[in-house]
Amino acid sequence: MFISRSAIEKAKEKIENLNEEKSIFSTGNVLYLNRYEDKTFDLAINMGCLHMINKNSDRLCHLQNVSRILKTGGYFLVDHCKSE
Repeated sequence: MFISRSAIEKAKEKIENLNEEKSIFSTGNVLYLNRYEDKTFDLAINMGCLHMINKNSDRLCHLQNVSRILKTGGYFLVDHCKSE
């Protein structure tokens, strides 16, 4: 349930090149988003880990937390990794 730290560093570098100041990148357990205040983000991205949350109660917890930290009208992008 973690994104690699190297991917985060690459994203930070790209944003710096665009002079974007309001971006937040972090790693951590998707079930514990308590460090973020309500309505903090315009966009939340789940990159290939939603299907790895096995328990329905944990999935619900994750989705409720994402809903809580998104601003009104914010977007939640879910990318499912598919191996071919």
